[in-house]
Amino acid sequence: MPTPDCRAGKPCHRTHGQVRLIVDVLEDGKVGEIRVEIGDDARLADAATAAAQQAEFVAGSFLGKPQSMDYVMNFHF
Repeated sequence: MPTPDCRAGKPCHRTHGQVRLIVDVLEDGKVGEIRVEIGDDARLADAATAAAQQAEFVAGSFLGKPQSMDYVMNFHF
């Protein structure tokens, strides 16, 4: 799973908090819509969202057929 890039010079550097994302994993395993469920700091939410967009998933299935699904991602900064 990719980690947020908060190195020196990045907006989220030395910022602390928690972000919870709800990621829509599409039928092909690619990332669709991403919603911030918890996280008041936009710098952290942006860093977490950028990391989530790089994630690769195994497509979900239901009764043997590909199925989109929501995946919860928690980030602690």
